[in-house]
Amino acid sequence: MLEKLLLFVVKLLPKPLKKIWEKNEHALRYIYYGGWTTVLSILTKFIGKWLFLLAGLSVDTQKIPNSINTAVSWVICATFAFVVNKKYVFYSKSTEKSDVLREASTFFGARGFTFFLEWGLMLMPTIFGWNYNLMVLLSQFIIFALNYIFSRLLVFRKKKEPEAQAESPAEPE
Repeated sequence: MLEKLLLFVVKLLPKPLKKIWEKNEHALRYIYYGGWTTVLSILTKFIGKWLFLLAGLSVDTQKIPNSINTAVSWVICATFAFVVNKKYVFYSKSTEKSDVLREASTFFGARGFTFFLEWGLMLMPTIFGWNYNLMVLLSQFIIFALNYIFSRLLVFRKKKEPEAQAESPAEPE
């Protein structure tokens, strides 16, 4: 559905903007799907905050509910991001179990690093009394940039083609 929406909008673009799209499609796709991942992250955090409030707990002032809320949001968003990045951003065609496993483990490993960074940032409201909503937005920008770098350089990097051999080995006679 998100891909159909994107393609629909691209069709509607005037010619000069289509040229910009064609020239920068990869980065714009990452921004588009990253934007949806960010929206999902913000929504899951605020829904979690509301659910904890219903239980009489506060993610603004209590570390355990805050940590649980951040972790649940991360699992949902990292899984969503893996699927859309693999399929629609980096066009990974890997189907071999070992390749998919490498992509997934590298992706979730890199995202694990940014999770701990996000977790630390999200604890700032409980430790220093910083504004929870502001920290949600600020952390999203930082995490967004780092996740792109990790995905681009580590996870969905193009495999180098084996170099063609100058001479083929002689066949036994």
